[in-house]
Amino acid sequence: MNTRSFWAVPLALALAAAAPAQTPAPVIHRYAAGATGLFVNAYLVETPHGVVAIDATLTESDSKALRAQLDSLGKPLLAVLLTHGHPDHYNGVTNLLAGRAVPPPVLATAGVDSVIRANDAAQEAQWKPLFGDEWPAQRTFPSRIVRDGESVTFDGATFIVHALGPGESYNNSYWVLQGRRGTRRNPGTPGAAFIGDVVLNGVHAYMADGHTAGWLANIERVRDALAPDMAVYPGHGDPGGPDMLDLIVGASGTDLDIGWRGVAHNFPLAPNATLRMCLNTCGPDGTPPCGMQALVGAQEPNGATFGPPLPLLSANVPICVVNEWNATIMLRELAATFRNRLSISRWFSPKRLGSS
Repeated sequence: MNTRSFWAVPLALALAAAAPAQTPAPVIHRYAAGATGLFVNAYLVETPHGVVAIDATLTESDSKALRAQLDSLGKPLLAVLLTHGHPDHYNGVTNLLAGRAVPPPVLATAGVDSVIRANDAAQEAQWKPLFGDEWPAQRTFPSRIVRDGESVTFDGATFIVHALGPGESYNNSYWVLQGRRGTRRNPGTPGAAFIGDVVLNGVHAYMADGHTAGWLANIERVRDALAPDMAVYPGHGDPGGPDMLDLIVGASGTDLDIGWRGVAHNFPLAPNATLRMCLNTCGPDGTPPCGMQALVGAQEPNGATFGPPLPLLSANVPICVVNEWNATIMLRELAATFRNRLSISRWFSPKRLGSS
């Protein structure tokens, strides 16, 4: 037994020494412009041996400041990834590439590229009188087209582009930096989504391009596509994480009680009815305990009613019930709420529509 133990120890040490060291996870740096730059964000994803930029700001001053932030990292620029064709996201590419003997690639989807090229002259004619010398005299267009769902890797960091089409702008996309699976020795990373202007955090959206229906569809598409623990980096406003929950009625096990006499109790709720709640008052690391708020009403995300009309047979009388919200729903502490099981009966009251 002692001999076996003696040889097991150096073998374990040898295996540990032979295990390759994990490459450090990318570090994401944000550049946030002020009011004169329309509060736009650009991001620098720092890898062990280089930097990938996502978008490039609007003005001469901001793009030069972004270049200075890039240069301070002391690593070469590997690529520029563009989310969409508004000038506040691509105007500054020229300053990022200036002075480089071999310019790195500027990547965009075909739709984003076509919008930039088609509208650049008109954008300059419209906005240069306002911005003057802050409007870059030369803009640099994409040099490499990527397909929807295509992945590109720079210095071990893999990005996947997702084309969205018309939305907040005439053509949109977003980029996902892939995370890593964890091991017993090395924790994983959840990845990050650079969503451009699909959603703006606390900054008024630009509404002039007029693709509202497409924009709403894009919001739902991106929201459904992103992993729950993925960090989100918007084109305007602070980055964040998951800040919304959908509470969905299950196919079985629900209980709707109408009134207090017991005559119309123990009905099921319509399956898949959804209550959408926003998280707030979370801790500084974005974890519970959190509060929740659900906005209700005809023009709010949850509408004026909960779920579709529910056909019931009550005391042998066929009826159709609609659950109308009484007021906006506020929950103080998410963790405690789920420990005690969530009950929404206090926030809606059934309304009989009549015989079915």
